[in-house]
Amino acid sequence: MPLSILRAGEILKDNALIDVGMESFAFLDQLIFEKEYLSIIGNTKWYVEGAERSKFGQQPIEVSTVVLLYHQVYEMTRDEKYLTRMVSSFQWFLGKNELHLSLYDTETKGCCDGLESHGVNRNQGAESTICFWISYLNVKRVLRALT
Repeated sequence: MPLSILRAGEILKDNALIDVGMESFAFLDQLIFEKEYLSIIGNTKWYVEGAERSKFGQQPIEVSTVVLLYHQVYEMTRDEKYLTRMVSSFQWFLGKNELHLSLYDTETKGCCDGLESHGVNRNQGAESTICFWISYLNVKRVLRALT
């Protein structure tokens, strides 16, 4: 949601949208980076502000949008903290997550479908694989542009 609002605000040159986008981003940022790594809100139950959040049922589609969100916020603020978080978010796919397990499969070049309490969901659907590669290509493009 914050990514869409920020992009709309930027395109429309609407500071009110940008303010709302940054406020919702700040709320999300403090939740998903409570630890030293990305831990998105899982989908096993709805999150209510102030309540315990689901740790599992984390899916690649959410991680890829977080990678894009941190890139967007970095582009808007030039605060390197968000560049670092973009890279750290991508590393979720490679094992920098709740279970320290990689979802990316080096043999198939596919991505597993999620992070569950029992481990990685080994199914490698197209959506998950596309999310991995979108994230990878975005991070690579951004870092290449900085060198």
